[in-house]
Amino acid sequence: MKNKKMTAWFSMATLSVLVVCAGTARGQRLYIHVERDTGNISAVPSGDFEVDGYSITSSAGLLNPDAWNSLADQGAEGWAEANPRNQQLSELNWAGAGAVAAGQPVALGSPYNSAGVVPGQEDLGFQFSTPDGVLHAGSVQYTGASQVPGIIVNRESGLIEVANPLGFEITGYTIISSSGALQPDSFNGLADQNVAGWEEANPSSTRLSKLNLENSLTVDAASPFNIGSAFVPGGTEDLVFEYLTLENELGNGLVSYTGPPSNLTLQVDLLSGEAKIQNLSSVAGDFDIIGYSIFSESGSLAVDDWTSFADTGAGGQGWVEANPSGNAIAELNPTGVSALFDAGKSISIGNVFTGAEDLVFEYGTTDGAAFGAVEYVLNLGGDVLGDCNRDGVLDAADLACVGTIEERDAVLTALNTLAGDLDGNGDVAFPDFLTLSANFGQDLPSYTAGNIDLTGGVAFPDFLTLSANFGKTPGGAAAAVPEPASGLLATSGMLLLLAIRKRR
Repeated sequence: MKNKKMTAWFSMATLSVLVVCAGTARGQRLYIHVERDTGNISAVPSGDFEVDGYSITSSAGLLNPDAWNSLADQGAEGWAEANPRNQQLSELNWAGAGAVAAGQPVALGSPYNSAGVVPGQEDLGFQFSTPDGVLHAGSVQYTGASQVPGIIVNRESGLIEVANPLGFEITGYTIISSSGALQPDSFNGLADQNVAGWEEANPSSTRLSKLNLENSLTVDAASPFNIGSAFVPGGTEDLVFEYLTLENELGNGLVSYTGPPSNLTLQVDLLSGEAKIQNLSSVAGDFDIIGYSIFSESGSLAVDDWTSFADTGAGGQGWVEANPSGNAIAELNPTGVSALFDAGKSISIGNVFTGAEDLVFEYGTTDGAAFGAVEYVLNLGGDVLGDCNRDGVLDAADLACVGTIEERDAVLTALNTLAGDLDGNGDVAFPDFLTLSANFGQDLPSYTAGNIDLTGGVAFPDFLTLSANFGKTPGGAAAAVPEPASGLLATSGMLLLLAIRKRR
């Protein structure tokens, strides 16, 4: 077990006196990227700046200090840990501040204990301090399948399903929409399906609730529970899902949407701050808009960086801005000339995003006003196939999180290597075989663990792929041509070692 240092002389109470509002300059935004499957956490900066302290918290105790690879552990100058525990991982730089470079993730080990998540708990928080004495509220971005229960909403059909990966019992749930995007007449709740003990509670377009005063319901982990087409297709994607457990614990569940958006989407890059108005729908057809507005209650809009249609002419002629501020930017075309968004069209309106993820997007057509979806991405200026850690570069680090063969092959091509090169060093060699052999027969999802075909764990098909590429280069020639007898001996030795491992 890793021996973590305990530095009692520092407490987060000292650091917390520096707390200020979350709205910061775009160059002072920092995110932690959390991989649910592996527990890996990395800090991703939005610009070049300095940090002299940070804290990752979990009131549910989902942190593992022994798996934390702190900056102090990595030998970074001046950094010291501060009483690491499962509720909090913090460190401070007493010597000054550490520099972080834009788009360069800083790996912090795998301290997220995703296996420990229980109902209502996916609660990581993140704060960091800068040399100007300000503590900033950073964001937490998760990737991978979650163990937290939630609802799956189909944008096109309006179908809502309750999903529960852990398969625990619930005694009630509520779906909330502040915009009124729910259809109570299409709500096929448990009471409607004659499940004993369940009662509805005044269903409306803003709230759908069920409560069981007699029993509880185990929502099967393997199959989501259908509760009808209760979401208005094309409605505002503002749904909130809450549930009550057998222990009377109220949990906030996840809400995920499937299918292409049936309205316009405002896509916001968390790092660059760039916002794009896009028609991502494959079924809704073209959108002809005569105006749009973006609102932020926290004042997270950068007016000076807004490149409006009026500025660029991207939406045609005749556009006029309307009193832009940090809380709202809007423009309208009073001439009646509109901006046509056909399928797949995207128009950038500049780096307008600066802080809190509270943007509301509304647009107007000749038929009236509509709310569009807001999508936040950690994109680092581009969506490169295979760049699964989103650092803007295809390199060996991406092999740890690729999820499809297409992504895997994109990274391998960039590395000029072949399938079976598990460490991404440019050749399929004996260290790769040893990794696969050690993990053979285990249900491991990662390519770097030996799951070369990314299906079914580390199995015999993966061994055959590695064996076929052993010692080869992408051009087809062997990296080092062995004598026939020695080549046969090497292959026989691999099979023998694999057989011995299987018998243990």
